[in-house]
Amino acid sequence: MKISDANGDLSLALSLSKIVTIDAETVILSNTLDRELLYDASIIGIGNQSIIKVIGNINPFDLQGTQRCNIKEVKIEIDANNENDVFKITGNGLGECINNSISCTINTTTNNQGKFTGVRLTSDTSGIYDNNINVNIENCKNGIVLEGITTDSWVTHNLFYGCCIKRFTGTAFLIQENPSTSIINNIITDLRIIDQVDDNIEKIGIRLSGMSNVFSNLQIFNDSTTGIFYWLDLSATNIRSYNNSFIVGGVEGLIKDESNMVNHYFNLNIVKRPYSPTTFDNKFQPIRYGKSFISNILDNNFNRIERYIGQNCSFGKISNSIKITQTSQFGKFYTNLLEPSKYFGKYVTLTMKVKSNYKVFPIIVNSEISFLHGTPNYTQDYEIISVSKKIDNNNLTQVGLVFDVNAPIGSIAEIDWMVVNEGRLSPNENVPNIPYKANGIVKIIDTEDRVPVNHGLPFTIPLDCINISPINNLGQAKKWWIDSSSEGSFYIVVDSAPGAMEAKFAWSIEY
Repeated sequence: MKISDANGDLSLALSLSKIVTIDAETVILSNTLDRELLYDASIIGIGNQSIIKVIGNINPFDLQGTQRCNIKEVKIEIDANNENDVFKITGNGLGECINNSISCTINTTTNNQGKFTGVRLTSDTSGIYDNNINVNIENCKNGIVLEGITTDSWVTHNLFYGCCIKRFTGTAFLIQENPSTSIINNIITDLRIIDQVDDNIEKIGIRLSGMSNVFSNLQIFNDSTTGIFYWLDLSATNIRSYNNSFIVGGVEGLIKDESNMVNHYFNLNIVKRPYSPTTFDNKFQPIRYGKSFISNILDNNFNRIERYIGQNCSFGKISNSIKITQTSQFGKFYTNLLEPSKYFGKYVTLTMKVKSNYKVFPIIVNSEISFLHGTPNYTQDYEIISVSKKIDNNNLTQVGLVFDVNAPIGSIAEIDWMVVNEGRLSPNENVPNIPYKANGIVKIIDTEDRVPVNHGLPFTIPLDCINISPINNLGQAKKWWIDSSSEGSFYIVVDSAPGAMEAKFAWSIEY
């Protein structure tokens, strides 16, 4: 039925026919369309010329327990003072919400800033799943909201595709689990979020909880000139929030409670800035970061403490953390990655949350090469520190923590958590490595052709990081070289014993 056949009365048209078409015309809606009218119904327009103009402070589309409702190719105009949800999809005592499809544009009538929420999926006593949402929302308070209210309620396997949310004053995309609810396995693809509100307020792109929801090809732009914009808010507490994925895309803004990134997977580009004019970190940089792919070893609560090794240190659990005490110089606390061949040719990143009373470094040790991150922890408060390395062979790989060369005996570090993930960067990326240094003087006695050099560093130093220079005439020796580098030492060798004149060498390491 054409809407014109019902004199422009949408409620009347839906009561007479389950398929209503709207041409290039404006339809006035002053009452809520409820389950009885929308169940198995279709409202089909021809694009933004098919306008449904909502009058008053009402919830125009109330899909409680509704199934197979299809609304597409229409533009919905809302009064700027309307504080309701435009689409309220609620699973409750009336039934589950399944197979509904919404594809439309939502904006205020005057294109001024509004107070409405575009789409809200609320699971009360029944579930919401297998719905398809494709909406462009402008001038809203909140864009799209997924929430669970009562115990065992669920919102799952819904598809949000090609949605665009811009000029919002609250949250563009909100996933709000509550205790004993499930918002899982929803797919959000090609989502665009644009911050263009210049009020001096806090705005959120995505406020996240739930589990195993996937954002792919995410694009978030921070074009406001004032206020603070968080493209991601991970501050949810006392509820489940882990294993959500962000795969491919580019985003701008800050991250609230950045340390909780460890619970999710990220592979996208980011510009960190609170609003558009700021130049701080003002270029796209890759972040590839996520929960440990060997969580059976690097578990956040250190439940597998038997997997860890202390070298020149002692350690033990304190609640869910690990306390490490250096017992002699170069204390090292680590575990071995299982199946190192699994990571061959790939970059891996070790990240940990740690506090200490002297400098400590995260380390990845693989064959003859170790990397130390350039920003060590040296504070009584917890900090997040990281190190990245390409695994270039199939040898056993150690990941863990080492005390600074000058750390005194009895130095203490506490690790709250540490994880390993594939990729070369993490939230405190692009800090140059700070080398370890050591030097000294040794001599080869008259009857010997070599001398061990005990440099004390807890690594096998690559030969090209060792420098030696003779400081006398070496007696009968004419040639010299470095040999047999191993953890903590190497050898200086000469072609023949120096005889009555001892051979003296100065050596130095920068690694």
